[in-house]
Amino acid sequence: MSASVNTTCVGKPISYQLVLTMWDRAAPRPVTLTTHLPAAVSLISTTVTGTVSVGHLDHVGQRRRLCSPDGCVRWTLPHMVAGDRLTATIAITTPNTAGVLINTARVASITPDSNVANNERTVITKIQSAPTRRRPARWAT
Repeated sequence: MSASVNTTCVGKPISYQLVLTMWDRAAPRPVTLTTHLPAAVSLISTTVTGTVSVGHLDHVGQRRRLCSPDGCVRWTLPHMVAGDRLTATIAITTPNTAGVLINTARVASITPDSNVANNERTVITKIQSAPTRRRPARWAT
């Protein structure tokens, strides 16, 4: 998972990109990709692209589920096999206060995974106060 920026100003849009690649050569398995959006952000949009050999990718976007009220976004793929790749992009508007956003994405399956160490990623984005605009000085005449 990555963020479009590491540092931004309050109220600006940013996007998270979650890339899921099936490396395991086990039988096709259902996979769920989940992220909990940080508090005080607004969801703008989600998109999904990729290569999935079993099933139809165009239905994956329709399988996105917003897990209100906790800010969860979840996609469920009925089957993924070795070599399948999915990229989910989530666009959000940052909060109106400075601070830090922490977003974690997780991949899960009911089928055992040979490498669980790569099933979770966290991105930290620093939100700064908006820059102040100074008025030009006026000279007294």
